[in-house]
Amino acid sequence: MRITKGESARLWKNIEIKEENECWPWLGKIPADGYPRVSIQGKRLTVAQAVFMDKKGEISSGYRIEKTCGDKECCNFKHCVAVPKKKISLTKGHSGVKTKNSKPFRYTRDLPIRDEIDPVQQARFWRKVCKSDGPDACWPWLGTSTGGYGSVSINGQRHRATRIAYILEYGSFPDGMYACHKCDNPLCANPTHIFPGTPSENSYDMHSKNRGPKNPATGDRNGARTQPERLTRGEDHWMRKNPERVPRGEDRAMSKLTWEKVRALRASYTKGATQKALAEEYDLHQSTVSDIVRAETWQEAGVVDISRGHTKNKKLTDEQVTWAKEMYKTGEMSQRAMGRELGVNQTTIRNAVLS
Repeated sequence: MRITKGESARLWKNIEIKEENECWPWLGKIPADGYPRVSIQGKRLTVAQAVFMDKKGEISSGYRIEKTCGDKECCNFKHCVAVPKKKISLTKGHSGVKTKNSKPFRYTRDLPIRDEIDPVQQARFWRKVCKSDGPDACWPWLGTSTGGYGSVSINGQRHRATRIAYILEYGSFPDGMYACHKCDNPLCANPTHIFPGTPSENSYDMHSKNRGPKNPATGDRNGARTQPERLTRGEDHWMRKNPERVPRGEDRAMSKLTWEKVRALRASYTKGATQKALAEEYDLHQSTVSDIVRAETWQEAGVVDISRGHTKNKKLTDEQVTWAKEMYKTGEMSQRAMGRELGVNQTTIRNAVLS
């Protein structure tokens, strides 16, 4: 889009031109948001966009106009710079899909370094910090705050203002560390009051200064004790009331198996494959294979316990215990042989015959 000579003349007619480095105020109407606008070829643009295009050319795709002076009404094209547009990324759920209740911004651990923050964003950041009380005092954050901590958008991503203040002063912030305050003021953005610390160091610092929970609801004061009727247990639990809503088998998000693989695994086990070999073949733990062949998991109609030898937690009947004691007393069979015969391990037989 190019601005015609007539549109350019009409644009500059409403601008009060002053000294080269001063702000040039807009003389026309100013909307409620404070950003004056004009119509260029039937399209509504901010005056900053219009003067930039008139003097510097078209705005590249993916860029927006921002003012170094911070004055919404300023029309000095030398105060207008093109910066990349903000990219608003929705928070992803566990499955990696954007969820219905996703928030528009999330805090990220991918912190930038000082060289990646352009001068316009740096100037905008420090305009939101009050330094009036001197270099040694707390510098309150005047911008947006979330959960009591300053919040700022840098290169399209949301970050804690304390971390960005530290980065602008020292160049970078260590990965995986917390921004701890010496002054215990969450809104303070004075870099000299901020130091990196591990989560455990941050927790120790909080408790050493008596800033942790003053009177936590523990023991008999816990909600589970004071209002037990509000807990959904047993038949009142939603999984009992709506079993069809519970993902099972291959419907579970983290499932490694499908019904086809489970049936093939059971068939291989029936033909003589060991649980260890099947665990390696299907990238499972041996205990998972054991649960499958014993039909404790992946249950379906007609499937029964097909395990060989030992059976987990199987109890002996009184008749089996009496028979085992007689065999042990006469010495006709070893404990291991009796275990194979009854489908239990040797320890169970030993406990039975010695009871």
